[in-house]
Amino acid sequence: MSRFAFFCCLPLVGCASSVVGEWEGECSYTVSGKLFSYQVEVEVDDVHKGEINGTGRVTADEMVSTGVLDGSREGKDITLEVTFTDGVNEQEIFELIGEVDGREILGDFSLGSHTGDCELERED
Repeated sequence: MSRFAFFCCLPLVGCASSVVGEWEGECSYTVSGKLFSYQVEVEVDDVHKGEINGTGRVTADEMVSTGVLDGSREGKDITLEVTFTDGVNEQEIFELIGEVDGREILGDFSLGSHTGDCELERED
């Protein structure tokens, strides 16, 4: 019986940690009809009981902001928040609400007054 329980738990462990790692991508937004984008990098260090921890970095026009990543995951639904501790966006929050689909996270983001679509891909 203990072998059966062990094998049943393995897929659950894999699912819970599937967002751990490095993710990179682009988050696009429009201002006055012109398309702009942020280059986004997040490193998820840990997922424990659906709570996500790590670091994040957002770059726009060579201006870099870095901060602490907090978030949550329930099934495919994911919320990531980077509270910037350094850079041009210091003390602001980047938020991504989306879904995990294999090696991609697709969703909507906000940073200050900018909102738009975001797509991140797993790098490792």
